[in-house]
Amino acid sequence: MDNKIIKGNLLGCISKISVELLIEGDYINLSKLDWWLLKYESAYQDAISTIEAIPSDYTFPRIGDRYTLEFQLKDLYELLEEVSVCHGNEVYFEEQLELYDEVSNNVTKRNSWLERHKLNPSEEQTKFINQFADSREVTGCNFELSLPLGLDFTMKVNPIDFESTLRFLDIIERSKKIVIIGKVEHVDNIEVIEEKTTKTKEFTSTSPVYKRQAIVVSTNNNQYNEYLIRFLHGKIGLLKGVTVGKKVKVYADLRGGVLDKENDVKEYWNSLIGWEIEQL
Repeated sequence: MDNKIIKGNLLGCISKISVELLIEGDYINLSKLDWWLLKYESAYQDAISTIEAIPSDYTFPRIGDRYTLEFQLKDLYELLEEVSVCHGNEVYFEEQLELYDEVSNNVTKRNSWLERHKLNPSEEQTKFINQFADSREVTGCNFELSLPLGLDFTMKVNPIDFESTLRFLDIIERSKKIVIIGKVEHVDNIEVIEEKTTKTKEFTSTSPVYKRQAIVVSTNNNQYNEYLIRFLHGKIGLLKGVTVGKKVKVYADLRGGVLDKENDVKEYWNSLIGWEIEQL
C-alpha cells in the first residue's frame, strides 16, 4: 500500500473526529467499542508492521518524531482493546457475585470465598486494577483514560458500565481493612506536602505534591485507645462533614516500615491510612 495512504489511514484513526464516534455525552459508548476496534484493525496492523520494520540501527530523525502516528495508533488501539476486555469481564464478576450472595450469610463459606479471591487474584481482577486503580481518587479508580502523548482530547468510561466489577472489588478491599468504630476527638487542617527531590550519586528521585488530612478517633473499650488516621490525596474528600464528637466507622490500611538512623539504629513505624469513613 502507498505510504501516503497508510499515513492518511493512521491519521484518520487517531483523529478526534474518529474517536468521537465512540463518545455519547461524557463517556465512551462501550457497546460501540468492539465495532470501532474492528473498523480500524487493519490500520492498527499497518502501524505494527511499520514499527516492526524499523531498522535496529535507525538513528535520525528520532523514532518518536518519524513514527509518531504509528506509535500513537498502536498505543491508543491497545488501550481501547484493554478497556473492551475489562468490560467483557463484567460477566465473570457477575458470576462471582452470585456465588458470594449465596454464601454471604454463612460465615465459613463467606470467608472461604474471600480468602480464595484475596490469595489468588484472578486475571480479570488484576487487569481491571492495572487499568483503572488510582489511590489518589476518592473512589480509588480513575476512569479518564491515559491517552498517548500528543492527543489533545479526553476519553472517559462510565463507572456504571463496571457496576459488578466495582462491587466485587469493594467487597474484597473492605475485607482487608482494619475497622475502627469510635468518636472523633480531633480533625486536622488539610496539609499540603510539597514536591521533594532527593539526589544521590546513583540516582535522583522526586516525590510529587500531595495532600493529607488526619483525624483522631477514640474507641470506648476497656483500654480506651486513640487512633491517628490519615487520609491521603482525593480520600480527604471523605472527611467533608466529619466534625469533633461525631461517631464514625473507619476502614483503614495498616502500613509500616523501618528507618535507618545513625549508629546503625533502626526505627520502626506504623501508620493508619484511611480508606473509607461512615458517620454513624
